[in-house]
Formats: sequence, C-alpha cells, structure tokens
Amino acid sequence: MPLLDTAVVPTSTAVATPERGVDAVIGRDRMVAVRLGARIEVEGTGWTIRFAQVVEDSRCPVDAQCIWAGQVIVRLLGEHSDGRVAALTLTLRAGDRGAGLLGDLPLEAVSIEPLRHAGTPPPTEYTLNLRVGTPAPALSISGVRGRVTIGPMCPVMRLDQPCPDRPYAASLVVRNSAGRLVAPVESDAEGLFSLPLPEGQYVIGPASGSAARLPSAAPQEFRVEAGRWTTLDISFDSGIR
Repeated sequence: MPLLDTAVVPTSTAVATPERGVDAVIGRDRMVAVRLGARIEVEGTGWTIRFAQVVEDSRCPVDAQCIWAGQVIVRLLGEHSDGRVAALTLTLRAGDRGAGLLGDLPLEAVSIEPLRHAGTPPPTEYTLNLRVGTPAPALSISGVRGRVTIGPMCPVMRLDQPCPDRPYAASLVVRNSAGRLVAPVESDAEGLFSLPLPEGQYVIGPASGSAARLPSAAPQEFRVEAGRWTTLDISFDSGIR
C-alpha cells in the first residue's frame, strides 16, 4: 500500500533534502498532498512535478442539489533531469479518480480539497491528493517526443518583417494502427511533449479530431523501435490568412 506524505513542505517525512526551488522530495509509490503551485521532486525518477493549474471546478456544492455532479480538471507539468518536459491534464468526476502518465511517471489524482459549498465562489487555494507510481526501468523505455508549433501568425508575410511559427500548447492523442486510442499527450508552453510507448506503429493527431476546426493539424504516422525514441515535428494551421 502506498505511503502518505501529508504535505509538500520540508518535514521529517521527506526522504531527502529538497533542492532549491523544490517544495519537497518524496519517494516513489507514495500518496502526496500537493498544494496548487507547489513543486515536488520524485526521488530516483529524475522527475519534478508541479501542480500548475485548476482548469475547471464545476463540482456541485456539498450542501446543494444539482442535476450534474460536475468535475474538476487539473493540469500537471513535469521536468526531467535529462531535459525532457511533459504535461498532463487529469479529470476528476464525482466519485472517480483521474490517472495518466506524466512522461513515463504514472500519476493518479485521487481527490481534491477543499469541497465546494453553496453561495461561495470556487476556492482559490487547492490541495490535490496525488498517488505517484514507479516508472518502467530505463532500459525498457521507448516512445515519441517532439515539438508542436502553430502558424502562420501574421495575415501577411514579408521578407523584411519575419513572422515565424510559434510553440503551441496542444492536446494530442496517439492511436495504434487499428485506430484504437492508446493515450492522450499534451505539449507544454514551449511546444514540447514526450510519451513512453512500446514498439509499434502509431498515429498522432489533434485531440479534437476535426480538420475543419481551427487550429488544426494533419495526423502523422510514426513507428517506435524498441529502446528508442522517435522525434516528430507537428505543425498546426492557425487559420490566419
């Protein structure tokens, strides 16, 4: 059973001394309560996680009756010591948990506090109860990584006024050769993404799945070889003309 770190502050429960800019260091296979904006280092994995944002909090207040129970959507960002970056958005619906991979690090959002009450605005301070798993052994890791850009960014392109494409934070999905969903993946503010995958043939494209909906990008086929990373450049059409 995973152990529980009750707060992401330097205490005797930390397994090591936090580095500068890190709120706590925890071991693998643990539960940790992460405050919004806090950064935690997961010992032995190379990953530092930040609880970056509450994208949505539409939960029904505990002292009210609602047709829909609502949900909370949270965004987590990760930085690896080898330079990799990753982003993960998790949705917690009433009574459910949200799970996914931040790079190669398994994460499960178990619950979020505080509860909502009628007549009050959504909280501005949140604590996410997060289960941190153990990555696969490094020698077994392969996958896809790359950069997402968007353009054009100007209606008129002139030689004397360059208007290069920009990094783009995009929601993508990876499917196998049969068209079945394998995993979602997100690029960060710099357009960078990474996703561990076993050997095989895949297609990556926008999560929206509609080429008529701008911004859009064409799906790309790619192959992952055992023990190797495939690098892709994904270009979104902004629709600016």
